[in-house]
Amino acid sequence: MCVRLLGHAPTDISAGAIRISWLRDEFNNLPTNASSETTEQFARAYALSMMGGVLFPDRTRATVHLQYLLLVEDWQRAGRFAWGAAVLAYLYREIGRSVLHMTQSSSLGGDTGGWVPLLQLWAWERFPQIAP
Repeated sequence: MCVRLLGHAPTDISAGAIRISWLRDEFNNLPTNASSETTEQFARAYALSMMGGVLFPDRTRATVHLQYLLLVEDWQRAGRFAWGAAVLAYLYREIGRSVLHMTQSSSLGGDTGGWVPLLQLWAWERFPQIAP
């Protein structure tokens, strides 16, 4: 799937996930005379890194599951998805998981997944007076 949609694949796919750093290293600079196929591969890599690093992050924010790559296989179809609703549902689910696994000190430190920056951005957008 990686070769078909990105042009090549990393050597260290673990549990269906790839490192975001690999995406950033491999797809850092689009060649000047890139074909439309290469441009689409770079766009998919960028979308995948955004999904893993910002929209649907895991605890480490260092890997992204390849299931998300299939969502940007066809750009026409991807444009019809309710991305905002999906991110909001993911955020709610991760907050719920964190609350269930909170430590006795009631801190949000250890098991928050990667959703805290997303929640901060949402709060700053809705309440500009608290934004830095």
